[in-house]
Amino acid sequence: MPHSGGGGLHTALLGMANLGALAGLPREQVFADLRANVQGTRRVSDAEIRQAINKAFDERGQLGHGVRHEPQWQAVVRPPIDARKMLNAILHRGGDAQEGDLVARSPVKPTENPDCQNDQLLLGLYGQDDQLFIGERYDNGETFTLQLVSAWLRDSLAGAYAPPHVCPNPMTGKLGLTKSGKPSLRCDACVKDHRFCVVEFDAKPAVLREPTEPLEPWAREEQIRFWAGALAFGWPIAALIDSGGKSIHGWIQVNAKDASDWNVRVRGELFDRFLVPMGADGNCCNPSRLSRLPGHQRSETGRWQRLLYLNPQPEGRS
Repeated sequence: MPHSGGGGLHTALLGMANLGALAGLPREQVFADLRANVQGTRRVSDAEIRQAINKAFDERGQLGHGVRHEPQWQAVVRPPIDARKMLNAILHRGGDAQEGDLVARSPVKPTENPDCQNDQLLLGLYGQDDQLFIGERYDNGETFTLQLVSAWLRDSLAGAYAPPHVCPNPMTGKLGLTKSGKPSLRCDACVKDHRFCVVEFDAKPAVLREPTEPLEPWAREEQIRFWAGALAFGWPIAALIDSGGKSIHGWIQVNAKDASDWNVRVRGELFDRFLVPMGADGNCCNPSRLSRLPGHQRSETGRWQRLLYLNPQPEGRS
């Protein structure tokens, strides 16, 4: 599909929509697939994509090409959430929780030695044949940082250095293309299993700030209350990790079927409709997002990145 801003996209959208109609796919699936693959400098609205889909499906229905005629596209309008009310409800359920309360609720108790917590995380959430990226945020070209979990565990037991970052979702091990067209081994296109999304709060949520109040980090104590409340509400939380800095990273189990399902349920519903209005970092909504790896000591703070909560089988509404 050509990138937007360079011409030819409108025609391509109609052509792809025609293929979807010929294949007998529902309009919602065609929309999700097109939405997930539109890239470029020009913003392409949902309405433009839906217009192409409606034209393709309606024309094929009129021509009687064996495609079941579906009713005109009806956008599903979900009522907006009251972000302030929801966030306050979660904080209320969190009560006066402390870090120890998160640890006490963990089905797998984190070892007191933070140097061994990366092993706990890998053994608790992954199979030996899962392939993970663990390394630096920016590749310096000197080290290969994509390995099977069995290899990571072997290196860890041998006393190898624990890198600072991990991508929670297993990778294919094959090169994919980033949004800018560069080859990569850990971009969104390389994700094999869309199991977890990363949630963090870099700043105090806007719904809790006065309009004139400056942007500042959200107190760690409040983040602990939030995650304690989320657990009380039954969120399917697989892990909570102290970043060793200012935030706590939550790994929520979503088990999306593929990239299209991720874009609809995780990016569009979970983040855009719920988490972002409550103040979560919207940049975390992609499946190859990095999180902090327990067992790494940050040089700038001297603090350890620590595992606070681990549940290999989180229950709740995903």
